Amino acid sequence: MSSHMEWEILQQYVVGQLLEDNQRKVEDHLSECDICFDHYMGVIEEWSVPFSVSHSFTDDTLEKLQTVQPKLANESSKSSSREVHRKTIGHYVLAAGLTVLLMFTGVFDMLFSLNDQIKADDPSISEQILESNFLDSLNNGKEEKGNE
Repeated sequence: MSSHMEWEILQQYVVGQLLEDNQRKVEDHLSECDICFDHYMGVIEEWSVPFSVSHSFTDDTLEKLQTVQPKLANESSKSSSREVHRKTIGHYVLAAGLTVLLMFTGVFDMLFSLNDQIKADDPSISEQILESNFLDSLNNGKEEKGNE
């Protein structure tokens, strides 16, 4: 290679058409030569993807899917509105029914009375920790006085 890289070689490098050894040489040269690096940046700016996706790609694909699988497309569009609405109402009716059933059987009253008993019988966990730490500090104080 000459002192500077040829435009065609840089184009082949961008497209990936060079052998691995030549690719390494180009990379080494680009890391050292600012002029060739500028030319390389110019090649990248000129280079464009030879094929691209059209703007109507998604719509065309969906149309082809509907022709291949029309039954699936029709079922998904119909079920999405009616069945979702029906399932939602079913869940609300089930939740309301269970709530009424639990109210009449006294489960909620039992839970609230159990909660009141727990509050009345046992001190809270934080109170228990404070008491145990306080008692430990008192015991440690007595032991230190006894050792003196």
